[in-house]
Amino acid sequence: FDTEKFKKVGIKTIILDECQAIKNPDATRTAEVRALVREIETVIPTSGTPWKNRGSEFFVALNMLDPKKFDSFERFKRHWVDTYWEGFKEKEGGIRNPAKFKEHIKDIALRKERAEVMPELPLVNRTKQYTVVDETARKQYNVVVKALVDEVNKHILDGTEGSFQMNAKVHQSLMTMRQIVGVAKVPSTLAYVENFLDTTDRKLVIFVHHRACAHAIHDGVQKIVAEMNGNGKNIQVLTLSADHSSEKRNDIQTEFNKC
Repeated sequence: FDTEKFKKVGIKTIILDECQAIKNPDATRTAEVRALVREIETVIPTSGTPWKNRGSEFFVALNMLDPKKFDSFERFKRHWVDTYWEGFKEKEGGIRNPAKFKEHIKDIALRKERAEVMPELPLVNRTKQYTVVDETARKQYNVVVKALVDEVNKHILDGTEGSFQMNAKVHQSLMTMRQIVGVAKVPSTLAYVENFLDTTDRKLVIFVHHRACAHAIHDGVQKIVAEMNGNGKNIQVLTLSADHSSEKRNDIQTEFNKC
């Protein structure tokens, strides 16, 4: 990347929009951005989500703003990034002690909540729907749990706990258990969808993790919508997945926004 062109133009300020895209300190993209802004007078990173999955992803932007205060990636993780256990593996979480962290960066970071910058948007309303898992799903779930417990005990007795093989088995079993529960919740999800579509003209987005759940919900929603459309409604069902190309995903998003 030719930074000399920027110098010749006389650019004094660079705005790094969506700065979470430079979250990896060792990535080539990060190195190029660092080289670009190194001799720029003012750098303004902006983002609605300065980290997506782990608090450590915020380090690069903070390091650019104040390399003295945030001089070490490892020190930043130890001091500011929370951790948690998932099975037998310790994983990074978000920022530890958010209030203290906000105070620590107040001289270099300006944070605005959505209600402050877009007051016209409705507030987020989170509700929980409880579902009774049927007996068939319970039995399937318990079979997987027993097999997992037996496998873990076997590795413990063999002295191979924490091995790649055991961790792979744990991960596979957890995914299977989640899918069983997910499929078991499809009927209650469809009941919620039917009631929602029957009582409002608003749009509805359903996120799913497993393909089996996606197919079952899609087919169920199609039947619900077909009956409602036969009674005078005009509801369109769209499906977006990672299998679609980027162009196709963009077309689906555009179509959804127009509905």
